[in-house]
Amino acid sequence: MGRGRDSRESVCSHPVTVARPAVDRCPGLSRPFIADDGALVRLRVPGGQIATLVLQDLVEIAAAFGAPCLQLTSRGNLQLRALPDPIPEGLAWSIEATGLIPSGSHELVRNILAAPLASHLGDLVADFDAGLCADPELANLPGRFMVAFSDESGSVLGEHWDLAYQLTSPTSGRLLAAAAGHVVVGAEVARSDAVAELLRRACLFLTDRVLADHSGNGVWNVRDLHTGASVFEGLSPVTLDPPTALAAGTHDHDLVCGVPLGMLDAVMIDALAQVTDTVVLTPWRSVVVPRFGRDAEVAEALAASGLTTAASSPWDMLSACVGSPSCRRTHIQTMALAREAVLELPQNARRVHVSGCDRRCGAPAQEHIDVIGPTSALSIVSAAAPPVAKMPTPRYDYVRDGQEIYRRSFGMIRNEATLAGLDGDLATVATRIIHASGDTALVHDIKAHPDVIQAAREALRAGNTILTDSNMLASGITWRRLPAGNEVICLLRDPQVPPLAKEWQTTRAAAAVSLWEPYLEGAVVAIGNAPTALFHLLEMLHDGAPRPAAIIGMPVGFIGSAESKVALAVHELADGFSVPWMVLHGRRGGSAVAASAVNAIATPDELA
Repeated sequence: MGRGRDSRESVCSHPVTVARPAVDRCPGLSRPFIADDGALVRLRVPGGQIATLVLQDLVEIAAAFGAPCLQLTSRGNLQLRALPDPIPEGLAWSIEATGLIPSGSHELVRNILAAPLASHLGDLVADFDAGLCADPELANLPGRFMVAFSDESGSVLGEHWDLAYQLTSPTSGRLLAAAAGHVVVGAEVARSDAVAELLRRACLFLTDRVLADHSGNGVWNVRDLHTGASVFEGLSPVTLDPPTALAAGTHDHDLVCGVPLGMLDAVMIDALAQVTDTVVLTPWRSVVVPRFGRDAEVAEALAASGLTTAASSPWDMLSACVGSPSCRRTHIQTMALAREAVLELPQNARRVHVSGCDRRCGAPAQEHIDVIGPTSALSIVSAAAPPVAKMPTPRYDYVRDGQEIYRRSFGMIRNEATLAGLDGDLATVATRIIHASGDTALVHDIKAHPDVIQAAREALRAGNTILTDSNMLASGITWRRLPAGNEVICLLRDPQVPPLAKEWQTTRAAAAVSLWEPYLEGAVVAIGNAPTALFHLLEMLHDGAPRPAAIIGMPVGFIGSAESKVALAVHELADGFSVPWMVLHGRRGGSAVAASAVNAIATPDELA
């Protein structure tokens, strides 16, 4: 029914959670991003097809004004880095002269992927691009909104698109939309109607995002919408099984060349221009050279330029964010470490993405290991090496089966704890909380608003966000139990937090809560660490902040813990409304306890 969750494992010193700003900052020539190494300009290449002459012009422009290379993105686009700020007129004119920006008003929204080996999709891509640029309303699409075109192979359908069209025969195919929880819905649509239907659905998305969020800034993608949104009208769940990314090497008549770390330099581009007029950029930081898949001399010449032309290259298994000194979020020189590590990668290395911080910029969509904040190349090499595990000699008599452990544990809890005074749903949640704490006496201190479980469960099923006060709590929420693949956000490590905490003379946990406002409406809030975070949230609500669907308040501690839970349990806003709540009264609580409550609400089945 879905594309499947990204299979990612993190190798880092702290849990990884998602934090996204409410403002769309996707860069372009009209809106460059100012990085530590200068301005960054992203150029959209719909469908990936681009003339090598244009690439030569671009890398010459890049060398004249900034970094002497073109950076390939995970959306099949190009970036120029280390440019002057502000962008000089001469630079802007030079880029416009390449023809890559046919519409200044729509520059940021021309995010169009196409299966790189399916040249027969070119007219669909061109027609959609033309229709997009011809509609003034569609200039309001978020910069992260993306449309994909594929053929029977399903290529690129494993990427993070919003709407897609898969051509399954010369005259027919299916329109697809990416809903919450990695679910894909679709319907049969004739090829002749595909472009018009995609444009219509894109307009519906614009209407839906305003209805979902009056500012429209917090809804970037179709998957952020409720399943009842009009963009999903007439679509039913479908099954997708997209292929993996194209590996470097021969693919029938075409040659796929990997671009190490996604950095395409003048030597590589000149080598490409010697053999072809046109290449296709892929979302996997590679380029397709049409019609030269069986030419060994061409492959050898391109390999000599620094491109990879065989699947055996270790570069196929290693990628990295730009890191320091280009990015202010990290001091880690990720690319330098990756270049050092690639020389030592084992032949059977697992795919690794190196990131300077937990934003994991540029991470591939396919299965990979995240290495965050590495201090040496050795840590990258170690992460890439397949794990070597040996079963120890059994010496103790204990229960090994996980499901059996759960079954026995829950049975003991029901026998020992007094659950009779709790209704069915609350008793299930209480069982999970006791299981997480190992203390059956907690049952007497678990109190809840009568609507909290239903309100929280409905919010989760609608795909709403989960907000947490700690990364530990966020990592304790079990993804597979979430009914809609809900986003879990903790903003504790946001760079705005330390100065706010200092200015307000409060804890960082409380300061981080102040950044929740764009996500609060309809969210499920779980607080298991800081009483100050719970007090701060209640103060925000009394001041008129957007209201969450439910609040799980279970902070632990000696100072303010018990008092904050009482405040939550008795709160009443100006209009007499109380946000549905659940608390564990007293000093006890914690991230594990709060996470267990969320997990139990998300899926009532104890053994799920």
